[in-house]
Amino acid sequence: TLKAKERGPLRFAADLFAVRQRGTGATEGGIAEDYVLGTGDRLGLSAFGSATFELPLQVDGRGEVVIPKVGAVKVGGLSLGKARGAVQALVSRNFSATTVDLSVTKLREVRVFVLGEVYISGSYLVPSLSSLVNVLSLAGGPTPSGSFRQIRVMRGGRLVHTLDLYPLRAEGLGNMNFSLQNGDTIFVPLAANQVLLEGA
Repeated sequence: TLKAKERGPLRFAADLFAVRQRGTGATEGGIAEDYVLGTGDRLGLSAFGSATFELPLQVDGRGEVVIPKVGAVKVGGLSLGKARGAVQALVSRNFSATTVDLSVTKLREVRVFVLGEVYISGSYLVPSLSSLVNVLSLAGGPTPSGSFRQIRVMRGGRLVHTLDLYPLRAEGLGNMNFSLQNGDTIFVPLAANQVLLEGA
């Protein structure tokens, strides 16, 4: 592999990328209420009361979910919490004493670009809510000349987020799930000055 040919000391935080993994995009009900739904998200609808049913739903290309015998409602662009309210309003028009619950069962996938000083630059299909470290791992992580401190997420030519791997490696801070959109670019620039520490 490319990494096997490298010489010299191991960089601090390089061990974060020792194993390349591809996530499945499945969720365990841990999606926050402020997650914004979009085309391709798969949902689970549970209704109980005067009508009781469970349905798998998928947000279609118009940003809608279609509930058989009830109707369609637009949820694309809404947070999960607001989408639940919109679905509740639609169901209540048909079944007055029915309460609904809405959950995300599988995240949509988006195509992002990982560029700059990484081992395998290119485009990757990843879950829309992904850890940036996991996405970087798909590209092998930063090369020896790549920055671990100023990793950038660019959207439409604008900087929307930066990632510093040192607090993550030292204290477990900063590896949050980030809501990615189609066309986002994760860019690893050249590293600035580096120092070598040796001995005890």
